[in-house]
Amino acid sequence: MNSDVQPSLQPGLARPHRLENTIQKYAWGSKTALADLLGHATPTPEPEAELWMGAHSKAPSRIDGRPLNELLAAAGEPELSYLFKVLAVGAPLSIQAHPNPEQAVAGFAREEAAGVPLDAAHRNYRDANAKPELIYALTPFTLMRGFRSPDAILGLIDDLNLTGVFGESLGALRGADPLRSFFDVWMALPSEQLAAILAAVPRTATAVEAKLVVNWIHRLAAAYPGDRGALSPLFLHIWQLTPGEVVFTGPGVLHAYLDGLGIEHMVNSDNVLRGGLTPKHVDVDELRTTLVFKPSPPDMVEPVIEGPASHFRAAGLELSALELSGDQPFQGEANGPEILLCVAGEGQLKTNETNLPFEKGASFFVPATTRYELVGDGRLFRAAEGLLSE
Repeated sequence: MNSDVQPSLQPGLARPHRLENTIQKYAWGSKTALADLLGHATPTPEPEAELWMGAHSKAPSRIDGRPLNELLAAAGEPELSYLFKVLAVGAPLSIQAHPNPEQAVAGFAREEAAGVPLDAAHRNYRDANAKPELIYALTPFTLMRGFRSPDAILGLIDDLNLTGVFGESLGALRGADPLRSFFDVWMALPSEQLAAILAAVPRTATAVEAKLVVNWIHRLAAAYPGDRGALSPLFLHIWQLTPGEVVFTGPGVLHAYLDGLGIEHMVNSDNVLRGGLTPKHVDVDELRTTLVFKPSPPDMVEPVIEGPASHFRAAGLELSALELSGDQPFQGEANGPEILLCVAGEGQLKTNETNLPFEKGASFFVPATTRYELVGDGRLFRAAEGLLSE
């Protein structure tokens, strides 16, 4: 495109537009998963981890080469409140949590006042937003999420004959505020004791949950030698989502995605506080201030079915899976700005003013107040703003 010629956009982004998106290339990504999802013919030379769709300043989508965040600002539109992603988890992500709104505002202001550059590797707060998120499993998807109860942790350690190597540190799980106390013990384990515990973990187990635990401990220990995060399967729930299942993760919930391909819909934020299983910046002290030290099994989100749409709603987010067929189109009315992504098939996005074809890998920005119709045979995902009361 000639850089001297600005593309024509109606005032206020008054019609849908096709998006150009950024793929984040992190070491934990896949060389094939995103390429296949987006309809590319060959694997990529380096891992592709996240497809970003939205207006976050770190990697905004573009319309005819122009950043979406700048277009929204120029049109007098509010900032986009959410960020829409596809995650291709080829290797485990870091063990992490996200701040609540008050913590995000305070943390961002603190690092701004300290003059920490936004792109600094040791920066914790890259914006002033919380980061609640929905994850939809496109393939079988494994994650760790939320602390087990103290009794469940003690039971697992006993079942795997690890009580002796943990020794007196298990007393933390029997006292006041047990999960907080044990988190502190876990993060301060001497390297010799950590190595002894990992060496004592059996290779096999009989119970289903114990099998999952020992399998993932050994996989994490092999991927991140000497990292105490390899013990996290003992303390966090391991959940295996089947395609079509959705989990919600709110602020302060310790979690890590382990394997699979998923659609992620979240508040527009990149605030991640890490505790291990990563070459990136780890700040255990700051992570600790954000955590909720209560047992927290996965929070499954049940769909609301309306024709070809399955809507998943939580914390001001609405993620919809759309299964189109020739006799069942989707009628949409964007109360707020929406983003659409096609992952299979083809068809058309129709409004009174425009008719845009879509195919596998295509994505679109749909401005607020737009009435539209999706026709064809295909599968799409829709990111939108939900009601905070839901």
